[in-house]
Amino acid sequence: MLEFAELQESAKIFPKKLAKAYAKQHSFGCFFTACFPATIPTRVLTDAQLIKKVAEGLEYYTDASIATKKLVLIGIHIYLWHQYDSSLQWLLNKPLLTLFQEQLGVRSLSNIDQTLYKSSLEELSDFSYWVFRNRRFRILQALYEAFPAEMQGKIYTQRRHPPSEYSSWTSGLPDLRSETNMKKIF
Repeated sequence: MLEFAELQESAKIFPKKLAKAYAKQHSFGCFFTACFPATIPTRVLTDAQLIKKVAEGLEYYTDASIATKKLVLIGIHIYLWHQYDSSLQWLLNKPLLTLFQEQLGVRSLSNIDQTLYKSSLEELSDFSYWVFRNRRFRILQALYEAFPAEMQGKIYTQRRHPPSEYSSWTSGLPDLRSETNMKKIF
């Protein structure tokens, strides 16, 4: 996993890296797709901007240690990755999920140490509450507005229900096997 300074710098350019990854993905198709700009889904771009804003907002989180700030950055990646952790999302948003893998240095959410998983989400929750308390400052207003309204609830749920070994892009496979009685094939 990257050190804090590297992780923060990488998070600050996350939207640019994502745009390049989407452009690269679409340019491999045929000649005509290379002529048109790659479109990034709005939700994905909004989430990439959120990562960037959190990384920038950490500069004003002066009461926190470097280790705490690193946990916040890891937490925002985990929080957003969890939103896309399904088979369909892996097909639709592979560049985004590949960047999450590169940033955190793991293949899936279930590979993250459970202590790190929970503590980073807890620090993200504390950071978002700090932003809420200090939203009156113009510097933090944009970050406060970028946070989704349901963020605290989702963080709480994610902390209480960490990913299991089956919760990755293959999450639907065990259910599919049991529903279709195809256990012998797999």
